[in-house]
Amino acid sequence: MLKATVDNAKEYKINTSDLLKLSESWDIQKIGNSEFHGLVNSKSINILINRIDDSHKHIQLTINGQVHSIEIEDKYDLLLNELGIDSSAAMKVANIKAPMPGMVLEILVESGKKVSEGETVLILEAMKMENIIKSPGEGIVKEVKIATGDTVEKGEVLLSFEK
Repeated sequence: MLKATVDNAKEYKINTSDLLKLSESWDIQKIGNSEFHGLVNSKSINILINRIDDSHKHIQLTINGQVHSIEIEDKYDLLLNELGIDSSAAMKVANIKAPMPGMVLEILVESGKKVSEGETVLILEAMKMENIIKSPGEGIVKEVKIATGDTVEKGEVLLSFEK
C-alpha cells in the first residue's frame, strides 16, 4: 500500500497490485529523456518529469502544462504515522560516525554551527585517499569529538547533533 499526496491536497491510496492493472490500461510512450506522451481514458496527455527525489520520496511532474508535486508514503511511513511517530524525526541522525579507519585531515564545522543536508563537515584520509564526510541531515552540531590529525577507528563517533 502506498499513499500519494498530490499538490498537498488530494490523497490517493494505491495498492501495489493495482499499479499493474492501471499501467496496462494506459497507453504511454517515452518521447524524450524525461518526456512521455500517452492516452488515458481516451484523453491525450503530455508528461514531463521535472524532478525525482528518492531520499525524500518526492516527484515533480508537468502534466499538460500544469506542474504537480507528489509526495509518496510507503508502508513503513504509514505504519510510523499509525503509531504516532514522525518519520522525519525517526530518521534524524544524532551522530556522524567514521565510515572507515583513517586520519582526520580537516574539520569544517564547530559546536553550535547549523549544517544542511549534504554539507561537507570534515575530510577523512583513509588508504591515502581523501574522503569527504557530509551531513546526512539538517541540524545543529552539538559536539565535535575529534581534532585535526586524530586517528579514528571505523564506527567511532566524530560529531554529535542536538536533538
